[in-house]
Amino acid sequence: MMIANESALHNKKELRSLSNKGCIGGKKKYHTAATGKDKVIYERVVQLLSENKNIVDIHREVGISRNTIYTIKADL
Repeated sequence: MMIANESALHNKKELRSLSNKGCIGGKKKYHTAATGKDKVIYERVVQLLSENKNIVDIHREVGISRNTIYTIKADL
């Protein structure tokens, strides 16, 4: 049983390492280099954040998740 635990721990560490390097996970959809409607949405979120609008109000107006808005805010 000890071997299975060690193997699981090794896999977990390897996945975390790959994740930290950006090899695992989805791409960011809303960012400064976005194109098309994603760029329009990103720019609108940035504009509303600069106007100190509430995150929930931005979420309702633009239609993207609050977590995404917090991520955009953190990247500014």
